[in-house]
Amino acid sequence: MIWPPLLLHLVFPACRRSWGLWLPLFLIYPILLALSLLALPFLLIAALCLWHFGYGRLTLMALPGIWNVIWKARGLELNIGEKNREYLIKFV
Repeated sequence: MIWPPLLLHLVFPACRRSWGLWLPLFLIYPILLALSLLALPFLLIAALCLWHFGYGRLTLMALPGIWNVIWKARGLELNIGEKNREYLIKFV
């Protein structure tokens, strides 16, 4: 079973050392679920309006696609580097 990322680890460079910040993502998921349930009726209306133009199915698959991207982000590491600085964003 694929679990969503539960923590976000941000590493910022400082003068001599870097410091990290841990953000709990599992506290955000209930809010995202409530927002997606609120957006569902509008998404269905948009899909019905766009079905004639051929974009209805794409509109209906948007919400599951967004959830799929969030769920598969676990283990993603982003290294952003400049001359003397390197930032790290890690989904744990």
